[in-house]
Amino acid sequence: VVFFFYKKKTPDDCLRSLVGWEWCIRDRGSSSPPFSFPGGKSADSMTMQEAANKYTRYTRQYCNTTGMLQMSVMLESYVHIMDKIAHLVHMKQGDRLFDWGSGCGTMLNYFHLTYNTSGVGIDLTSEAVQHSMGHRQPQQLFCLMNGANLKSFANESFDNVVSWATLYHVRRTMVQCDIVHNLVRMLKPGGRAFIGHLRTEKTQDYWKKGDKKCRIPGAVMNRYRDFRTFHQPQWRKHGFFSLLVYKLPLGAPNGTTV
Repeated sequence: VVFFFYKKKTPDDCLRSLVGWEWCIRDRGSSSPPFSFPGGKSADSMTMQEAANKYTRYTRQYCNTTGMLQMSVMLESYVHIMDKIAHLVHMKQGDRLFDWGSGCGTMLNYFHLTYNTSGVGIDLTSEAVQHSMGHRQPQQLFCLMNGANLKSFANESFDNVVSWATLYHVRRTMVQCDIVHNLVRMLKPGGRAFIGHLRTEKTQDYWKKGDKKCRIPGAVMNRYRDFRTFHQPQWRKHGFFSLLVYKLPLGAPNGTTV
């Protein structure tokens, strides 16, 4: 079963679309991106490898059914989640989006069909990126990249950033903060970054005081409790929540809110 808003494409179609994105591919004759896991037995590299192994299994299990790597949910619930995210970031027709931890590619595909958006998604799971590129909608690009290194993306490149159930996989909270700083840097003034479904206790404890521990100049940060925002009562006991970061327009007055 192919998730209902996928459009099957051939590998040649995908490769032709990559011309001009040299940082995403090793050369124009190969779809192999310039990324490999750091060597050694550091906690960071082990955490990255464990996540990649886990989501390689999930790619086979979920990408062609629910379209969502992180959990098995009903299709109706996932569509509701994506519609709510679009509402929170004030998504508009033709917006350019960045999906940090794009998984199966479902979110960017869905937003293209509902808002005619274009977008770039990155993930560190090779099979997920291959699946995304094989089923992508027009104007979508998916890259195998280390999400902690976003230097390849220019300032003010995207109207909105979306991310679902990914940030908590980064072991060190100081690295999480640096990632959020870069995601906001990549936003155009007035853009919003939705960083959703923070799950682990360590990540939750840090971001509950995120506006004090991770200060982002020129931006405003709000938290949303996921069980209430997405109407998923079973999430209440876990304390899942999401962040919404608003990059203030130039000249915005003090006290501006999300």
